[in-house]
Amino acid sequence: MSNNFLRAILKPILSRRVIQPIFEKAHLFALAAMNFGIGEVDESGESFVAGYVRRRLQNNPSPP
Repeated sequence: MSNNFLRAILKPILSRRVIQPIFEKAHLFALAAMNFGIGEVDESGESFVAGYVRRRLQNNPSPP
């Protein structure tokens, strides 16, 4: 299908304000699925990654 054809069909449907809350919920879900936006280091997994990197660097201090 051509790009213009899809735009002609989807734009009138998706550009309505009624659809906006659905997109906002989908956006929040996507952020949560990526562990983005929590703000707590312990809950986001950052402390685990920092410890993992530190242990790996202690075992092999020089890069390959």
